[in-house]
Amino acid sequence: MASILARMKDGLMNAVSGIGTTADPRMASRYQFCALDQHSIQAAYRGSGMMRKCIDIPALDMVRAWRDWNADDVDIEKIEAEEKRLGLRQKIYEAEILRGLGGGAIIIGAPGLPSEPLGDIGLGQLAYLHVISRYQMTIGEQDNDPFSPNYGEPKWFTVNDAAQTRVDPSRVVAFTGEPIPQMATVNWEDRFWGETRVQRLLNAVTNSDTAQDAFAALLHKARVTRVGIPDLTQIAGDPEGETLIGKRLAAMAVGESVHNATLFDSGNGSTNPGETVTDFQVTWTGMDSVMNAFDMRVCAVADIPATRLLGKAAEGMNSSGDGQQQDWHKHVSAMQELRLAPCLDKLDKPLLQSAVGKVDKSIWYEFAPLDVP
Repeated sequence: MASILARMKDGLMNAVSGIGTTADPRMASRYQFCALDQHSIQAAYRGSGMMRKCIDIPALDMVRAWRDWNADDVDIEKIEAEEKRLGLRQKIYEAEILRGLGGGAIIIGAPGLPSEPLGDIGLGQLAYLHVISRYQMTIGEQDNDPFSPNYGEPKWFTVNDAAQTRVDPSRVVAFTGEPIPQMATVNWEDRFWGETRVQRLLNAVTNSDTAQDAFAALLHKARVTRVGIPDLTQIAGDPEGETLIGKRLAAMAVGESVHNATLFDSGNGSTNPGETVTDFQVTWTGMDSVMNAFDMRVCAVADIPATRLLGKAAEGMNSSGDGQQQDWHKHVSAMQELRLAPCLDKLDKPLLQSAVGKVDKSIWYEFAPLDVP
């Protein structure tokens, strides 16, 4: 209530139209945030095909073309063989999906105790890369030392297994979700892991799925036969009459299915008006536009063009879809540089040491073009 009153005082007011006053219907609206738990996130992801596409498409496109290494041919072969042995590309794809669902991590399997910092390793000593969800681990207290290289990050991670294994941050590559502004109501764990993409997509996807399901339900009512029986109320009041009505409707159904004709009592026009049979046809005009509007809302909230999310052709005069596809590639490239590259940089040091035995500035990579002519 206090926020509504503040808006009334601080906004534009017009006593004639009611804008900004108590007569303004907009004053009754306010936003309210309800955080989703992991069960709601999982249900939305697994229960909605549209939601799954909104999460999987960015993750897939970020690793679809992968990356090109710049080094000696022999070193490139060794690095790519090590990536294939560890399943790095597939692991990154899984971790990016978990990022969209609220966060995940890759645990680096290298010599030494998990609780010890990861040092230099030798050839072939990178044993494994395991992908886990944020809900499978607990973060330690925040490192508040401004002179620490890990400032603002957890001092340790704890894997929620039977032994509650503590893991040093140098052995964990965190794939955090959407950034959350540092406000008073956000706790340390949520601020570190970020927000699931499902949170902002849920309303739009729910409306789209509801529209699709409601339209599908109408298909069963595309043709509804209405039968008018004289003195129906009086006949139905008698148990024998109710049985006769059931037999009469069954006979009409058999006639339609077997003889492709509807037989009914036409009466004599005077004392007996007879039965009436009419068909009710549902009007489909505008249904596709309504469903399309909800789908386009999902595209807008997900920031994925309709040509990619819905698989539909671009609309409008001289529209080939190239512009939308180029914008999407720019968006994916930005996500690769801002979100994926920092994670790969942390993984590449042990990867290169295990593959070629060194970390050299002459060995570097760049993301492969998303669209090759």
